[in-house]
Amino acid sequence: MKNKTAYHWLVFSERERRGILLFVVLNFLIVLAPIIYWNLPVVNDAKKSLSIVDIPAEFQHQKSDSVMAQSVLKKTHVSFFYFDPNTASEDEWKKLGLKEKTAKTIRHYLEKGGRFKNREDIRKIYGISASLADSIIPYVIIEKKTFLSFENRSYGFQKKQPSPKIEINSADSATFEKLYGIGPALAARIVKYRTKLGGFFAVEQMGEVWGLPDSIFVKLQQQLICNEQNVIKHSINKATYDQLKSHPYFGYAVARALIRYREQHGNFSSLEDVQGILSIDEEKYNKIIRYLKLE
Repeated sequence: MKNKTAYHWLVFSERERRGILLFVVLNFLIVLAPIIYWNLPVVNDAKKSLSIVDIPAEFQHQKSDSVMAQSVLKKTHVSFFYFDPNTASEDEWKKLGLKEKTAKTIRHYLEKGGRFKNREDIRKIYGISASLADSIIPYVIIEKKTFLSFENRSYGFQKKQPSPKIEINSADSATFEKLYGIGPALAARIVKYRTKLGGFFAVEQMGEVWGLPDSIFVKLQQQLICNEQNVIKHSINKATYDQLKSHPYFGYAVARALIRYREQHGNFSSLEDVQGILSIDEEKYNKIIRYLKLE
């Protein structure tokens, strides 16, 4: 009787054997699941995509030794030499310290008939910092070209008058509508974007307007000029968070970074202090600095 009882507890039915097998497999998968998950490509990519946002606020404005070292290394690649900005290649511009995007902008400008007339025109390049311009200008040599004058000669036809230039900071919607490819809606967007910025400091900024095709803007550039004297600037030590974030170039991130710097370090002693904020790179700095003033 006892042997039968023992046999009864040691022998399982087919249904019970399947249940035990399923239990063992589930436990095995539970053990392997974390290992499989952390080796998935999506998770690895997520780890690599961690940005400055994950860094505590109290450390965001402090540059580490490694960052400073990288900055020094970058500067060592810059070499200065005498050059003519009207004939310099993209590679030569990049050797002088300009970014590839800025070098291409210069090439497009020259290809469309633009020309550097004097050394100070280097400062008008969109995307170049004032300090870099100061370093480059002493090496600029502009070759002067002479042209034959035909103004006093008559060939039986009337000389075509050049189109008048449009100053983009004072022009209204009706004036912009006179330009090729610009209708009432696009003209209104140009004026609205200019108002949000506080004025243009370079003709190239008009190309940022939504809905303005690059092909149209390239044809218009020669008809446009920019007077940046009346550009509205925000006081870097007095502007509020709401005032800064409403500017297209600042937004929430830059406005928050500037306000936190003032809270942690006090007022800015110079505009160059903005370069010490880790979350603001050189390209962003060159854009926002035109709309800041020290008071």
